[in-house]
Amino acid sequence: MDIVGIISRAIVDAIGVLLSGLVAQGVLVATVLYNGYIAGNLLTPSEAFPYLNFNSLSGGEGSLYYFVMFNFYDPILTIILTALGLIYLLNASLELKYNLRNMWIKVLLILILSNVSFFISQDLLMLGNSIYTQIYNFGGSRHNFHDGSNFLMNVNLGPNPNTTIGIFIIVLVFFLVLFLLMTLSIRLAIIFTFPILIPIFTIFLILPQTRDLGIKIWWLYIDAVFSPILIGIPLILATYSNNSSLILGFLALSDTIPFILMKEPSFIGNLGFLFGYSAESTATRTIPILKNVSRDLKNVAIVTGGAIYTGNMSRKNKNIQARQSVRNYSSRSSRPPSNKTFFKVRP
Repeated sequence: MDIVGIISRAIVDAIGVLLSGLVAQGVLVATVLYNGYIAGNLLTPSEAFPYLNFNSLSGGEGSLYYFVMFNFYDPILTIILTALGLIYLLNASLELKYNLRNMWIKVLLILILSNVSFFISQDLLMLGNSIYTQIYNFGGSRHNFHDGSNFLMNVNLGPNPNTTIGIFIIVLVFFLVLFLLMTLSIRLAIIFTFPILIPIFTIFLILPQTRDLGIKIWWLYIDAVFSPILIGIPLILATYSNNSSLILGFLALSDTIPFILMKEPSFIGNLGFLFGYSAESTATRTIPILKNVSRDLKNVAIVTGGAIYTGNMSRKNKNIQARQSVRNYSSRSSRPPSNKTFFKVRP
């Protein structure tokens, strides 16, 4: 065997040994990764629902919050209030007689909401923390998702772990764990970014052109806050299963839940307004039907001239009376208007 064949065989053997080691220790490494980064830093109640304290001007998130409020929020608020004052002044000076009361009430409520939006975001985190803590403490030491060994160590690599199937399962486990790490990290970034920018996005609710953007930002934050509650449920169910396919399915479901919630239209928002949408669609279908019926009744009343037919009248008499009513209506409609409704002009 020449030197090229020896080197090629050595490289193939080295790759085989490396893959065998990765497959043999793959689940253990994935468990350590899950415990060290996901369960330890992103799924604990204190880390998943952090306390946001932006009351300090010394540095950190507080300094950025006040920078945005002083340099962006206050000028925008000043422009909006000045424009509304000019509209009110023109309406009163030119006697345009526009009813601006509803607009002022709406603008006032939105401005109040924008000023207390930080405290609302903090209250949502506290509410989510109180619910999530119950899920986090469920199952004791064996059936909880604090320790990845409760379900990842039950993944079976098959009778021969060094085969292609074993390698595929290990790669899939690593991909699912890394994907869960990425989604939870993005969620935590949203949690810290939202209170800084939400006062500005709340002001967008005033204008119809930017109202959808403000609503989307609000629902994005609400979905991000409550997503760990739904993520923990399939992870707990994975601890009760010894089926490798089912465990991987539960882990994949935990990965996709944040994207299902944050997808537009909002999942939680649709749940909240489900009956409202149903009522609106029913009214949309019913109102045109009622309008058509009302128009038909008016036409019948005009044609018949208000005549009332009894059951004892013959069909011939009914037809004659109907023709007479139509004739009377036509003669009345073609009659020229009375001079009483016009000024008399002397010749």
